Amino acid sequence: MARLRLGYTKSRAGCLRCKQRRCDETRPCKACVRHGVQCSLVTPRSSDGSSSPTPPRQSAAPQSAPPALLPSFTPLPNRSRPIQQRPVQQRPASRNTQADDLAPSVSGSEPASSRASVSAASVSYSAAASPDPFPYFAKFITGQAQDHSENWVSDLELMHHFATSTAHTLLRTEVPEVGAGHIWQIEVPRLAFAHVFLLHQILATSAFHLAHLCPQQRQKYAVQASQHQSLAIQGVRAALANITPENCHALLAVSSLFFVGALAASRPDGHNNPTIDDLIDIFHLVKGIGGVLDTSEAVLRAGPLRHLFYTSGGSNLHRAVSLVTAELNALQPRIHAALADDPARPVIEAEALSFLACIGRSVMNSGSPEYRIIAAWPISMADEFIPLLRRRHQVALVLLAYYCAVMQATEVGYWFTQGWGLSGIQDIERLMVSPWDLDVARVKEWVTGGGDG
Repeated sequence: MARLRLGYTKSRAGCLRCKQRRCDETRPCKACVRHGVQCSLVTPRSSDGSSSPTPPRQSAAPQSAPPALLPSFTPLPNRSRPIQQRPVQQRPASRNTQADDLAPSVSGSEPASSRASVSAASVSYSAAASPDPFPYFAKFITGQAQDHSENWVSDLELMHHFATSTAHTLLRTEVPEVGAGHIWQIEVPRLAFAHVFLLHQILATSAFHLAHLCPQQRQKYAVQASQHQSLAIQGVRAALANITPENCHALLAVSSLFFVGALAASRPDGHNNPTIDDLIDIFHLVKGIGGVLDTSEAVLRAGPLRHLFYTSGGSNLHRAVSLVTAELNALQPRIHAALADDPARPVIEAEALSFLACIGRSVMNSGSPEYRIIAAWPISMADEFIPLLRRRHQVALVLLAYYCAVMQATEVGYWFTQGWGLSGIQDIERLMVSPWDLDVARVKEWVTGGGDG
C-alpha cells in the first residue's frame, strides 16, 4: 500500500532553504528549527534579494543517501498532464518471415540519453495526432506513473534482485563462450543507464518476479511493477517514432521484458485466471512492437545483444511440440474441406502453415524451442488472423489451443508463463462446438496428462 504523506501549507514567500518543503513562514520557520540550520527569514538579505548561505548541519552519520547519488533512478516527469502524440508515419503491415530471430523482442524505443529522466519535451506529443499510433500499449498501463525520487532504496532492492536472480530466469544465450547470465546481468543493465525506459522495465520485471516468489508481499511488489511498467511504456512511446542505431539495442531488450511483464501481470493467482482476450492483447502488443525492429536487424546482430540471435538446436524436444506439429499437418486437409465456403479459409490455412514454419525454425535453431515458439509466432501472425480470434472463429481457436499447449510446456523453465497454458485451453474449451470441440478436448488431455493424442 502506498505510503501516506502529510500535507503542508503552500508558501510563495518563505525561507529559501525550505521553499521546496513549503515553508510555514514563521520566523524562524519550523523546518529550519527541526533541521538545526539558520533560517533565511531571520538572516539579512543582500541587495539582490538573496540571503547569505547557511552551512549545513553536521551529522555523525547520514540518515539516507540522497537520491541525487542515483541519477539512473530519477523518475520521469509528472504524468498528471495528458500525453499527446506526434503523428507517426505507419509502415504497411507485412508478415515477418524471420520473426523467430526477433523472439526476445517486443520492441519500443526512446532517444538514447545518459540522464536519468526523460525531459518533458521528449514525452509530449502534438495535440493533432489521432488516432493513437501505438494502441497496443493501453492495456498494459495499469499503474499510476508516480514520482519515485523518494523510493530509491526499494528501486535498489529491485535492481539487486534482477542482477542476482531474475536475470537467470530469462531467455539465455546459447553461445558456450558467453556466460548464461552475461546478457541480462551485464549488457542489458549497462544499456538501461542510458535509456531510462529500459531501466524502468528492468525494475518492473524484478518486481513481478518478487511478487511470484513472495506471495505474502504480492500486492506490494505488484504495485511497484505496474508503476515502473507504466513509466517504461511512456518512455518507449516517445522513442518509437525515432529508432536509431544507438537506441535499437535497448528497444530489443525492453521488448523481451515487455513480453515477460505482460505475461507476469496476468498470471493465475488462485482467484483470477487469464482469458483468451488477455492472450490476444499480448499478441497485439508483441506483434505491434515486434515488427518495429525489422529495419534494425542488421545493426542488432552486430551489437551488444548479438548473442541472443546465435542459437543452436537442442535435442530435448518437449512432447507437446511433437504433438502440435502432427496435429497441424493433419489439420490442413480438414481446413480446406470444412471451410470451403468460408471467406476466412485462406487466412486460417496460411496461419496454420506459418505456425508450422515457426515451430520448424525454432526446433532447428534453438536449444529452447518451446519459448522461441511462443515468442515468435505472435510476431509473424497475419494482421487478419487476430480479428478471427476476437470473433471466436472455431478453427482459429483450435490453432490458439495448440499454442497454449506449447506455452504449457514452457512452465518448467519460465515462471512468468505458469498457468497460462491450461487457463487458455479451459477458456477456449467452453466456446467450442462440434466438430472442432474434439480437437480442443484432445489438446486438454495432453496438457493434463490424460492422453497422448
